[in-house]
Amino acid sequence: MNKEKKYLHYSDYIFKRSLEKYANGVLKFLNLPYTIKKINQSEITDYGPKIRRLDFTGDVTTQAKTLSLILECQTYIPTEDDLKRFFQYIALIRSFKNHDVELYILLTEKAPFESIDFKIKENCTYTMNVISLKNTKATDIFNRINNKLKHKKKINEEDIAALQLIVYTDFEESPAEILKKTHKLINSIEIEDVNEKKAILYILDVLSANMLNAKERNEYLEETTMLLNPRDEYMKNKGIEEGMKKGEEKGMKKGMKKGMKKGEEKGMKKGMKKGEEKGMKKGMKKGRNELQLEMVKELQKRNYPINEICEITKLTKQEIKNL
Repeated sequence: MNKEKKYLHYSDYIFKRSLEKYANGVLKFLNLPYTIKKINQSEITDYGPKIRRLDFTGDVTTQAKTLSLILECQTYIPTEDDLKRFFQYIALIRSFKNHDVELYILLTEKAPFESIDFKIKENCTYTMNVISLKNTKATDIFNRINNKLKHKKKINEEDIAALQLIVYTDFEESPAEILKKTHKLINSIEIEDVNEKKAILYILDVLSANMLNAKERNEYLEETTMLLNPRDEYMKNKGIEEGMKKGEEKGMKKGMKKGMKKGEEKGMKKGMKKGEEKGMKKGMKKGRNELQLEMVKELQKRNYPINEICEITKLTKQEIKNL
């Protein structure tokens, strides 16, 4: 599998995960006037044995009207085959739900239009809406969230959805800088679910493998290691506390002979270092295993071959088996 194809898989996974967790937040971020009431089944089977998966479909309300909404993420301008496939989704959902269906194509590249017409037959077309993430500036997202933090306002689903998709927006910084800046901001905000913050940060780690060259990625990982996820921070702080306790005890004993001040400083330094290293190592290992397991399960659910899962996650077959 080439690098470009892997990048498409990552983008597809990230988009679907954003919708699964923060569907209404994504709609607000996209300025779509809908409220999702129910997320629908996203697997449909055509005439053959092949199973297709929609990126997202759900029942929504708008102006007291109920309809079905389909969102499809594309990293390139849709081809005729893509449009035909999208229309199949529309026709099937309409036949089951018996109400109107709106389809939005979310592009991660600049689009020269806001809609695409699919010709069904003579004098009969269906219009599909197009939204480009490049029409949104990353600076606006950063400014809005930083302003909320400054005034101690609560971060909502729209903000989190925007941060998960920010790497696809328009930005002047280098890819390395936008990743580091986003990583730092996510780490500074409060998210009730610790595992959710961990998963969002892991998304940036995954994207860095495709957006950066080897040197840039090493620098990125070095700078963000201490901010990997709240669990690691907890383990690190726990290690420091344990280290301080041991260091103080040891320092006090030595201080009886050579002076309490000198002994305490030496004991604390040694204890803090040992406790921090041990806590960090244990926490990072457990945290990464949990995140890797989540992604492996998602890829297995989507019927990816084991060799492709190994290549995407950088794990061996044995490591996947041991998760």
